[in-house]
Amino acid sequence: MDWFMYRKHVLQDRVYPFITWIQQETGWQCWLVEDNAGNYTAAAQMDHQAQELGVRHIPFWQPNSPDLNEIEPCWNYLKDSMVQYNFIGSSEETKQHVQEALYAEWEHLPQELIDRFCMNFHVNLLQVQACGGDNRFNA
Repeated sequence: MDWFMYRKHVLQDRVYPFITWIQQETGWQCWLVEDNAGNYTAAAQMDHQAQELGVRHIPFWQPNSPDLNEIEPCWNYLKDSMVQYNFIGSSEETKQHVQEALYAEWEHLPQELIDRFCMNFHVNLLQVQACGGDNRFNA
């Protein structure tokens, strides 16, 4: 996905309205964390709508920071849970079955597991800070 599509279909259509809703409903200040991939940074630099809505980006985020991105352990869980399906082929029917299985596995992701991933953030952040901003995932 290029920066334009990311900006239009992800940021403007989904992320910004969600962040705005959270800020209005809770009064919390929200920060958007992106991993400095080229399409993310280009979209953020070009997007004045974020500033108008009060969406703040964390600048200079490590490009390889799965230890500071709490969605990453969820992807690992989903990957491991998908092994049981043994999908074969690339037909449209198979793709549809894969999509249905992913949705089902996502819905069954245990809340306790999500909570544990989120609770680990503070510990991981302290470790990254102790290393001067570096982390063990740097290439």
